[in-house]
Amino acid sequence: MHQRILLNSIFSQLEVANRSIIEMAILAEESDLNWSYLENKRSLGELLNHLSLLYRADYLIMEEASKDEMADYYLSHPFRRAENAGTELYKNFNALKEAFYSFSEAELMEEKISYWGTGYSRYEWLLEILGHIYHHRAQLHMYLELLGIRPRVLLFE
Repeated sequence: MHQRILLNSIFSQLEVANRSIIEMAILAEESDLNWSYLENKRSLGELLNHLSLLYRADYLIMEEASKDEMADYYLSHPFRRAENAGTELYKNFNALKEAFYSFSEAELMEEKISYWGTGYSRYEWLLEILGHIYHHRAQLHMYLELLGIRPRVLLFE
């Protein structure tokens, strides 16, 4: 029971992030998608793609996918259009949620090692995913602001 309450809390916060990401993503024009604030940084379209794939990618990393497997995952999921980002984001979010609710308490506490050597329990990886999505959501907000778009979205409830 305690495990479910903790998961409910985290997934509730991720839902807030998802809604605000989608609200911001639809503010971008197709002509803005190639824009980046610096030459060596992701474009707005690349950022939206990263956000849409983040839940699945982080899950794969948590489940000890290799660096090559991760490269293949990203290559097999190219960015299509801004409106697809929300669909892909929710598909991956729902799969992540389903996986976490299927884990036993022992499985949640099992340490998993990333391909670069960082080890956390699955529960700690979920906390990392929460931080990761919020980090990139903040980037999306900043990108839009720099483009002169003023997102009027609720970032926190």
